[in-house]
Amino acid sequence: MKNLLLGMLAMAAMVSCSSENDPIDDVTGGKQDKVEIKLNAGIAAATKSAGVITETGGVLANDLQVRFFRPVDAATATWTTGDELYAVVAAASGHSITFKDKEGDGAVDKKIYYSNAEGVNSYLAGCFLDDAVITAADDLKDGKIAFTITGQQDIMATKGGSGSKSTAFGDFKFEHLLSQINVQLIGTAASESNFGKITKVEIIEVPTQLELTLSGGEPAIAAVTPAETGNITIYSGTEKAIPTTSSPAGDAVMIWSKVSDNSTIGSQDAPLKVKITTTNGAYTVPVTITDGLQASQNHSITLTFSEKIDAQATFGEWKDNANTGSGDIQ
Repeated sequence: MKNLLLGMLAMAAMVSCSSENDPIDDVTGGKQDKVEIKLNAGIAAATKSAGVITETGGVLANDLQVRFFRPVDAATATWTTGDELYAVVAAASGHSITFKDKEGDGAVDKKIYYSNAEGVNSYLAGCFLDDAVITAADDLKDGKIAFTITGQQDIMATKGGSGSKSTAFGDFKFEHLLSQINVQLIGTAASESNFGKITKVEIIEVPTQLELTLSGGEPAIAAVTPAETGNITIYSGTEKAIPTTSSPAGDAVMIWSKVSDNSTIGSQDAPLKVKITTTNGAYTVPVTITDGLQASQNHSITLTFSEKIDAQATFGEWKDNANTGSGDIQ
């Protein structure tokens, strides 16, 4: 089972400047022809799906690939025109961020600079798209990027920030944009005679093709237009018995918290649909949650097999709290 991000990933972007021959620590402004933008990342203790981030003692298991949108340098930003930048967060303690000329293997280091013009600022906003499938030929040059999720991606992004030769960038904090769901199963010794063995557990009819928009404010996710829905697999494999003690149904998954009409999934208007396929048939359980799904929150849903399947949910910020929800299937 894949490790999932249990804590908040915070990237503190600490900007310094340098000349080519005499590196210094502070943005001095006006004393050099070019002032290089340099970022370091501070990363909270966390684990992430697929082992991309498993921090132990301040060290990551692997480098982390992120993207930045850089609007055109100006006195006031226009967050619809600019460049897409690639960067790598080093696994080593300190987590320096190195900008690259492209994404992936074979990329070489690339320096970027503040505008040298007086009264002109530089702007950045970042995102981590995990291994989501990027829509063909799409990029961040207009501040937007479309992608497809399978439930195993932890999509994160930052607010936009500004800086100049004389004023450093502030902190960049990467926030979770999806909702995490853990499904637990429990039954009795007699449950199997009613329902058979479990072969598949999935969340059905949720938007899987999404678009992220970066701006000077909060990052935003929306379903692509026209909206297409899909199913998110929690478990699919060999037949397994219904557990008699509460046990994970399969992998925890992450989904967008809205449907195409912007209703909140898990609300009375748009219940979360969990489909369980067994050797005796298929059962769809509508689950409602107090306030619906929330971004950056972990939602634990327990499905109980008895004469019917009962559902109960709690949620919290990557941990449980007292909010509850329920649903059942006859």
